[in-house]
Amino acid sequence: MKGNWMENWAEKKTDLRAMRWLAWALALCVSLLSLSQGLAAPLSAGDIWRGPQGEHAVAPWPFDPRPDSALVSNPNPGDRLHLRAQPGKEALSLGRYYNGVQVQLLGPEQEGWVPVRVGTLTGFMMARFLKMPGQGLAPLSAMPVMQVNIPAGMDGLPLMAAQSTDCPPLGQYGNGTPVIVMGFDSMWAHVIVEGQTGFMLGRHLK
Repeated sequence: MKGNWMENWAEKKTDLRAMRWLAWALALCVSLLSLSQGLAAPLSAGDIWRGPQGEHAVAPWPFDPRPDSALVSNPNPGDRLHLRAQPGKEALSLGRYYNGVQVQLLGPEQEGWVPVRVGTLTGFMMARFLKMPGQGLAPLSAMPVMQVNIPAGMDGLPLMAAQSTDCPPLGQYGNGTPVIVMGFDSMWAHVIVEGQTGFMLGRHLK
C-alpha cells in the first residue's frame, strides 16, 4: 500500500508540474507578444486576411454576462470596433470586433476611451460604441459563424492563446468545426470554439 501511495503521489506531482509549466508557457507567449506588438515585419499581400467574406450565420454571445463588462455596439451592425493599443484613432489596431462581443472593463472612461480586455488582449475602445451595464437592451450579435477549412495533409487547425505560432496550441480542430468569430486582424481570427477563446489563422476559415 505504501508503495502504491508513493507512486500515485509522484504521478500527481508530475501532472501538477506539467500543468504549471503549460500555464507559464502560455503566459510567457502572451507577454512576449504584447511587448512585440507593432514591431513585426509587415505582411506581404498574399498573407493578408481581409476577414469573413460573404454571408454567414451569426451567433449570440455564448457565455454568462460579467458584471464588469460591456458589449460592442456599433450603430451600423456591419461595422467593427477597433481595439487600439493606446487611446487614440491613430494608435495600432489589435483587431476589429463585431457587435455583441463582450469586453471586460478595466477602468473608467477617459477622454472618450475605455481600457478593456478581450480574451488575452488588452487595449482601448471608444466608449460611445460600447453598451455599458444598465444602458438598455443589448445589441443584436453580428458575430459570424465560420468553419475550419484546412488543406489535405494538415492534421488540424491550432487554436492559439496568442497571435503567434510559437505558443503551445490550446487544441487542434478538423475540417467543418464551427467557430464563432469575435473579431480579426490582417492575419488572425479571434474566435470562440467549443467553449474556448483564442486565435486561429484566418486563411483556414471559410
